[in-house]
Amino acid sequence: MRTIKLLVGLLTISFIVSSCIHHSAQNNDTKIETDLIKLNLRGKVKTLKETTFKAIDISGIYQKGDIISKNIISFNDKGYKIEEKHYNSANSPAERYTYKYDPIGNNTEMNVYKPDGNLNYKNIYKYDNKGNNIEMDAYNPDGSLDYKSISTYNARGNKIEEDEFNADGSLLHRSTATYDNKNNIIKETFDNPADSINYKWISKYDNKGNKIEEYFYRTDSNMDYKWTPGNDVNEHNHSGNMNQKVTYKFKYDFSGNWIMKTELKNNIPQTITERETEYY
Repeated sequence: MRTIKLLVGLLTISFIVSSCIHHSAQNNDTKIETDLIKLNLRGKVKTLKETTFKAIDISGIYQKGDIISKNIISFNDKGYKIEEKHYNSANSPAERYTYKYDPIGNNTEMNVYKPDGNLNYKNIYKYDNKGNNIEMDAYNPDGSLDYKSISTYNARGNKIEEDEFNADGSLLHRSTATYDNKNNIIKETFDNPADSINYKWISKYDNKGNKIEEYFYRTDSNMDYKWTPGNDVNEHNHSGNMNQKVTYKFKYDFSGNWIMKTELKNNIPQTITERETEYY
């Protein structure tokens, strides 16, 4: 179940845009990043409420339609997530996440609860003496192991491989990452031995370390995605012809955090996402 959710997240265009437009290129797992940094949130954010609606074009003015989803994230004063609530299109609770940390800020436990309040699953995280997350064990509500992941790092502390295993020890997924001499990720792969579906990301940077291009490819689809600066993601088929262009438009608050995001495909509005941010 967790793996399916991961794949859905990885394969959405929104994921590509969020990671490209708003995050720096560098990745070094030995440096503990707060969740505010990971989410590119500025200032001492206490709560973040994010609601997504269907978008309606009325005479060239984009209006909010029916609600699609709502998420509320609470942070402690150190910038780490302590609770996350997800709601469905009926504004009913879907899932609730809680997080625990060690004294230096490493996430040691995550619990996920069903709408009825019962535990859905639990993740336990283990670290080496350099602060690298080397293992994650996922448990079912009855305490039995569901699956686990083992991560490997290079001498610079960059994660270069992560393997996911079923409870019986068989390989579930393998992801790898390749870096340049500035610790920028230049290639990522995600392999699924069970159904031979593979994914690949190729990234390019300027001499200041800013990501200037990202290309995404999956073997089981006739579509590729290419991102370049400008809040656009272009979808191509494997012959190189562009099928559609996805554009994101943002509005920002006084702290520089975006408070409204409009997604358009071929200039036709798809969704409007609003954010409400409370600060300490």
